[in-house]
Amino acid sequence: KLQGQEHNIRRAIVFLEDWKSGHYFEGDGRPTVNWKAGDVVEWAYDALHMAANLGLDPRYTLQITGHL
Repeated sequence: KLQGQEHNIRRAIVFLEDWKSGHYFEGDGRPTVNWKAGDVVEWAYDALHMAANLGLDPRYTLQITGHL
């Protein structure tokens, strides 16, 4: 049902805990580290994004995808 309306799709990640060493997020070529619990990063549906956990502790996040 969203065919042709993809440009209205947005995605967001909510960081549920403070940043820990080895945790990493990058969206649209912008790296994100040192976040605080509750910080949010949002991007368009087609933006390149990636996440990694190279640390010793789990990385908990909430990802939301919506249509505007």
